[in-house]
Amino acid sequence: LRVPQVDGQEPAVDRDKLLLWAFRDGGRKSSSRLAGSVFRYGPAITMDEFIKVVEESYQEQRLITASVAAFDRLHSEVRVFLQVVLLFVFLILLLAVWSVSVVTWLVPIGSALLSAAVLAGRITSDILDCFFFAYIIRPYDI
Repeated sequence: LRVPQVDGQEPAVDRDKLLLWAFRDGGRKSSSRLAGSVFRYGPAITMDEFIKVVEESYQEQRLITASVAAFDRLHSEVRVFLQVVLLFVFLILLLAVWSVSVVTWLVPIGSALLSAAVLAGRITSDILDCFFFAYIIRPYDI
């Protein structure tokens, strides 16, 4: 893989041979982004340039991992919110089946929920924004 060294030049490897070696497994698709980051350094890659390419690749992997973790966290928060809403709907149906007067329980619960919403402020808006972003705007993106 090494390129013949000229006096005073850093040791380097041949870019094309390096890419062939890196993607020698026929079942794995080559990464065009990785190949593009290697191509910007020319046909001979020094050790410092190779280290930069590897660091960029790992940074991208960490970013993707963090994005997936944030997306999973968002889905779990939205799931909990929807479970609470469903529980509240079933509670209303259960009280309606038992013939409990709506005024005796809905007014105090409604005022408590309104007070909690005012105190929570922007949190409810952020939760709904996350819900709409995850399920309506971009449901299949990570």
